[in-house]
Amino acid sequence: PHVANPFRGVIDLVEMKLLTFPFDKEDRNYSTEAIPAELMDDALAWREMMLEKLYNFSNELMELALAVQPKFAWARNNLGVALGRMERADEAVSQYRHAISDDPRYGPAYANLASLLASQGRVDEAAKVYDSLSRVRNRDPFSQYQAGLFALGRGDFETALKRLRK
Repeated sequence: PHVANPFRGVIDLVEMKLLTFPFDKEDRNYSTEAIPAELMDDALAWREMMLEKLYNFSNELMELALAVQPKFAWARNNLGVALGRMERADEAVSQYRHAISDDPRYGPAYANLASLLASQGRVDEAAKVYDSLSRVRNRDPFSQYQAGLFALGRGDFETALKRLRK
């Protein structure tokens, strides 16, 4: 090869394997290998982006993903959003709660759950969820901002000020 690091393969983001090709242009074979450790973080990030794009097209794909990987907080949260938009609030609440259970640090599920509960007039439940969000994501300014605005809307100025200062 005339370059130091010539093209030698691709990462299959579905199967999460490295497919390598020989330098001989006439050889049509390839070999399948494990993804090298130094490429794994990038491969996982690209896989996540690919799946996110796919799931945005179809609730059925999200449900299939959850069947394969039931503890996928991101997919559960997005399914909750879709169900909420279809006015299936109880199912949305269930998906948000599953997402929180699957990944207790996943802030968007808390925020979406609290917002949905508040929109249903379940303000006390929403306040508890915002409290949890504020505690779990205590260094995340956006989470603190959301919890602060909710407290402000309830007239709880002390809590609002405390959270908005974070």
